[in-house]
Amino acid sequence: MDYNKVYFQKPEIKKLVSQGYSCYDMHFHTQYSDTRTKLKLILKKAARQNTGLAITDHNEIKGAVLAVGKKTGVPIIPGMEVTTRGGYHILLYFYDVNELKEFYTKYIHPKKGKNPNSTTNIRTVELLDLAKAYNCVTAAAHPLGFGLNGLYKALKKGMLERELTTKIDALEVLNSSQPKFYNNRAIELNKKLRKPMIGGSDGHTIMELNNALTCTVASDVDQFLHKVLRKKAFIVGKSASVFNHVFHHSESIMQHAKYPITTFKNQSRIFKKFIKKRKIQRSK
Repeated sequence: MDYNKVYFQKPEIKKLVSQGYSCYDMHFHTQYSDTRTKLKLILKKAARQNTGLAITDHNEIKGAVLAVGKKTGVPIIPGMEVTTRGGYHILLYFYDVNELKEFYTKYIHPKKGKNPNSTTNIRTVELLDLAKAYNCVTAAAHPLGFGLNGLYKALKKGMLERELTTKIDALEVLNSSQPKFYNNRAIELNKKLRKPMIGGSDGHTIMELNNALTCTVASDVDQFLHKVLRKKAFIVGKSASVFNHVFHHSESIMQHAKYPITTFKNQSRIFKKFIKKRKIQRSK
C-alpha cells in the first residue's frame, strides 16, 4: 500500500503486520470516558491482534495513563480528546505520558464542567497554542462530521478564524464511526490543506476496535508519530452506516443524558453563537 493514501476496506491486520507495518487505532474510548468498555478488554484485543493504540478519552487521561503502565506489549500513544468551549473535538497525542499528565493537570482539569465528557471552558485557539509548547501532535477529530463539533465544518460556516488551519497538525480523514460521505469530505478537504492524515475507529464498543488503522513502518511510538507527521503512513478502514453510528454511540448519548441541564446549556450557547455569526455574515 502507498503512503499518504486512504483505503476504504476492512483492515487485514494479520497481513499488514506480517508485512512489517505498525498499525494503530488512533481514536478509542474507555470506561473512563463516555462508555463502559473496559480498558482490560481493549488491551487484550489489541495485544491479540498485535496492534498499537491511542487512548483518547473525552477530557480525561486516566485510561491512557493506566494503559501505558500495564505490561501488555501493546504500544500506547498517551492522548485525549478535548472538547473546547466552542464544542469542537481536538485529538492530542503525546510522546511522553508525563507531559500528558502535566498538560492535563495544568490546562484541562481546571476547565472541565459539570458534565466531564462534554465541553470544557478552554478556547480552541488557546488549546492549540498551549499544545505547541509540548512534544505533542494535534489533530481535528471528524473534521466534517455530524453537528457543529467538526473543526473544519465550523471554519467553513464562519464560526472560527481561518488562522486555526495553520495551528492544527493533522486531520482525521477516516473515522470509522462516521458514514463514508463525511470521511470523503474530509479527504477532499485535505487535498487542499495537505495536512498529515490519521485514521481511527472513534470506538466506544470493543467490536469497533481496529475498524480503522493508521499504518507505517516504525519501531516505537516516537518513530510512529514522526512518520505520521512526515506523511509516511497510510490509512485503512471502513466507514459506518448512519444506523451503526447511532447504535455504537447510544451509550455515549446516555452518558451525556445524565447531565441534561448542562448539556442543554452548552448546546444552546453553541447554537446561539452560530446564529449570531450567520447574522453578521448576512449583514456584510
